This record gives sequence, structure tokens and C-alpha cells, in this order.
Amino acid sequence: LVSRMEEAKKAKRVHTVYNFNYTIQDQRNYLKNLVQTSGKADFEAVFLALENRIHAVVTFLALLELLNAQEISLVQGEGFNNFWLTI
Repeated sequence: LVSRMEEAKKAKRVHTVYNFNYTIQDQRNYLKNLVQTSGKADFEAVFLALENRIHAVVTFLALLELLNAQEISLVQGEGFNNFWLTI
């Protein structure tokens, strides 16, 4: 028991907190502008243009909010996993 406590003291975990400059509101605006300028946007292309996973998660949450508010629509194209974002 004592040796486990000593090991726990030696093996302290270090957590690193990262600050990402992505907000759901910014990504909502990005998605709306993207769809408004081109009329429609390829779902896959939207996410391939992002920097990392956190950026993709925040963008996906923004997309869900836009879909819930019915500000944009998700249209299924032909074939498998072919989606478009439209106004």
C-alpha cells in the first residue's frame, strides 16, 4: 500500500490545456457564407478544408445548429455518402 502511494506521487499526470480559436458562432457564419456564395457546398469538401479534428467538431456542431434552425438544408445527392448543403 505504501509503495503504491509512493509510485502515485512519482508518476504525477500532467495535463495540457490547449486554447483553440474556433467558436460555433464563427463556424455558423462560415457555413452560411460558404453556402450563400456558391449556392451549395459539398459536405465532404467543407470538412476537408478544416485544420484539425477540433475544428471539424466545432464546425459540425455549427452545422447541426443551422440545420435545427432550418437556416440551411442537407440534400442527398446520387450515390453513396453524397451530401450537399444548400440554402
